[in-house]
Amino acid sequence: MEFFNIAKDELKLVEQDVLASIPKDPHVVYGMLPEFFLRGGKRIRPTLVIVSAMATGGNIKAAIPLASAVEIFHNFTLIHDDIEDSSEIRRGEPTLNQEYGIPIALNSGDALYTLLWGKLASMEAKYGAEETIKIQKKCAAAFRKVVEGQGIELAWNKNHKFDISEKDYMAMVAGKTGALSALSCELGACTGTNDAKICEAMQTFGELLGVAFQIRDDVLNLVGDFDNYKKEIGGDVREGKRTLIVIKTFESTTKEEREKLIKILDSGKANKNEIDYAISLFKKYGAIDYANKKAEEMVGWAKTRLTVLKPSAARNALEGIADFAINRVG
Repeated sequence: MEFFNIAKDELKLVEQDVLASIPKDPHVVYGMLPEFFLRGGKRIRPTLVIVSAMATGGNIKAAIPLASAVEIFHNFTLIHDDIEDSSEIRRGEPTLNQEYGIPIALNSGDALYTLLWGKLASMEAKYGAEETIKIQKKCAAAFRKVVEGQGIELAWNKNHKFDISEKDYMAMVAGKTGALSALSCELGACTGTNDAKICEAMQTFGELLGVAFQIRDDVLNLVGDFDNYKKEIGGDVREGKRTLIVIKTFESTTKEEREKLIKILDSGKANKNEIDYAISLFKKYGAIDYANKKAEEMVGWAKTRLTVLKPSAARNALEGIADFAINRVG
């Protein structure tokens, strides 16, 4: 992942900034958060902020707190997502809800969200009041899209809804995953330019990248290697996720296969044999290959948006991140 090298020093500063934003007391409230953050993760979103700033000639130091804010929000969503999905593994270790219980995990996520807005409010000294308000509005709009996307997906499960189209899925993922990548690229780019055309192109690049990233994640959840993926293989089946793979499979199944697959997805407690059966259907009807090709298509579209940027090492790095989104194994 050579594209990380261009921003490795800045990412260390982002990590330090995030950790400095987490109070030490009360320990019972904040104590588990540094460990959770230091489990790692790909740091794609803060990297997008930094490299997008580099690509437009922006103030890299000024981009650090923006990258930190994005990463804090991302980690907040991970904690709450794990609760909502009853997930047991995150980054190769027990989720906070598994380790500490749902009430404490929920409050820890709330704590991160509170710290996030404290950080955004404190940016006035660095950016000035007018620019800070613009940043806050962009963040609020993106965060709303993330929550709405997640809420739509949860409603599909709650309402036992399976008549979902590919268009429905794409719209949901554009919010759930694409909105934060879009925000990351837009925030970074706008530190270096006021050109609306460039900022809009970078926002679109980020959204398409995020959608492709999610589709690839859906694939890895089924056929990935745990040592690389570091989450439960087949967990999306157990959780009843309506992924692009599921939607595509339903287009070809027999009535009997459809009914059995719906029963498995709707149970919320599929066992290994049921998960294996579901995956066999996905492979039988080429849905996994279809999803991989769709992700490649999204990345192809995303790269066309980068033509607004001058050729540079940073632009090359953005293309590298796009390629990583669809070629990654974890």
